[in-house]
Order: sequence, then C-alpha cells, then structure tokens
Amino acid sequence: MPAKPLSAEQLQDAARLKAIFNARKGALGLTQETLAEHMGYANQSAVSGYFNGKSPLHIDAAIQFASWLGCRVGDFSPTLQAKIDAIAVHRSDKPPAAAVKPERASDWPFSVARTDYDALPKGEKKRLDILVRSFIESLGIESKRRRAAA
Repeated sequence: MPAKPLSAEQLQDAARLKAIFNARKGALGLTQETLAEHMGYANQSAVSGYFNGKSPLHIDAAIQFASWLGCRVGDFSPTLQAKIDAIAVHRSDKPPAAAVKPERASDWPFSVARTDYDALPKGEKKRLDILVRSFIESLGIESKRRRAAA
C-alpha cells in the first residue's frame, strides 16, 4: 500500500527544514550523508526523505535535526514545537500541576475555585480580566470564535 501523502503543513515544514540545512550546512560542515550518520540512519536517503517531503517529521527526528542544525524545532515546524512544549509542561523536574476541578466545566474552566475569585477585591478582578483577555487575544482564540460564528 502506498504511503499517505503529507499534508500541506508537513510539506511546508519539510521545505523550511531543507532551507535551514542548505543555509547552514557549509558553516557546520554537514552533508546529508554526515547528518544521516550522526542521526543514526543507514544512509542519506532517510534525511533526503524528510527534506523532500517524502517522510513525515516526528518529534524525535525534529529534535535531532534542530540539535545538529543549531536551531529550534519551531524554526521549521511550529506544530511539532507546540507538541514539544505541551510535553515539556509535564517534565519530571517540575511539580505536578494542580488538578483542575471546575464546579461545572462549561462555567468555570480555571484551576482557582470560583469562590476564591469572587472573594478578590474589584480592582484585582479587573486586573485579572485584562490579563486573561490579553492572553486570549495573543492566542487568537477570540478571532477564531468570531470567524466560526459568522
């Protein structure tokens, strides 16, 4: 059975990765063959497959490419970087996050109890409201909701 074609986003990731490699290979003394060797592949065809959008990037390969090319995974794959960041929240050297126990998930999606929030002075509530709105705007969530509702 033929391999599933890569999505447009995956093809863009591959193109960005290849561009970073081409821009840095001379300074780093790398070829596809030496990079494949460093990454533990039998030959350069595996590296070529990633660069040319024949093989989908996965987190392990992306981290190795970023390490050898001296960049961040997000420089070529924002999606994989987001997954890495989400995983990093649960790294073993951090204390476990407090469990979120909303009174009703649809009403109160925060880890702080609603009663604690209600007990805050009006000025603190306003400051928190501004911070939360600013954060939501930075993620583009509100604009996505507005587009979906339209």
